[in-house]
Amino acid sequence: MIIEKIKNTVVRGTGACNRSVVCSIRSKQVIKSKLYVKSKYNEPIINAIKLQTRLLLILVFSITQFQCKHAQKINPNFSQIEFDKLADEVSNGNVPDISAKMVKMEKESFIMLDCREVDEYEISHIEDARRVGFDDFDLSKIVDIPKSAKIVTYCLVGKRSEMIGEKLQEAGYTNVHNLHGSILSWTNEGYPVINSKGKKTNKLHGFKVELGFAKYSKFSEVVY
Repeated sequence: MIIEKIKNTVVRGTGACNRSVVCSIRSKQVIKSKLYVKSKYNEPIINAIKLQTRLLLILVFSITQFQCKHAQKINPNFSQIEFDKLADEVSNGNVPDISAKMVKMEKESFIMLDCREVDEYEISHIEDARRVGFDDFDLSKIVDIPKSAKIVTYCLVGKRSEMIGEKLQEAGYTNVHNLHGSILSWTNEGYPVINSKGKKTNKLHGFKVELGFAKYSKFSEVVY
């Protein structure tokens, strides 16, 4: 009798254990089934996110390439400190200086006078600037400009325009400014210049080769 009871207990225990194992297996199958269903329904979303990520990367790469291609190349010999020192040295006369940034902000209110020679002006000049020259300068070229007009003179670096500005002051013009650093400062700020055909250009006349002004040009291609 005792042996039979033990057998029955073992059998019942084994049955319970089997049921537990079966339940465990079924639970795992249910979980796997749910995960499969969840994965199946999320797959389109995941694919869409991957596609959007790829498109975004392509867009960023394209923008970067465009910017690199069209970015202005900086002259490796350019030194802002040296240029500022030069601009200060050549414009130490009686004509007050005005920065390229200030002129750009209020350009419509100024009359721009280019104090360079014809070949320099034709290579490039600030748009709407009137060439009055240096060697061939004469007050008769500006008789139509009121004495109270806001005038800005410029040349390559500021020396010649400083001298022309002083002549204007002596002639009674009361609101004359010299562009600090002149057209070099203007182009170094990235502001546009146009050629004799009215088209934007990256070229700038360097005046005289022996003076070595090319190294003071940050972006422009200096020609002679």
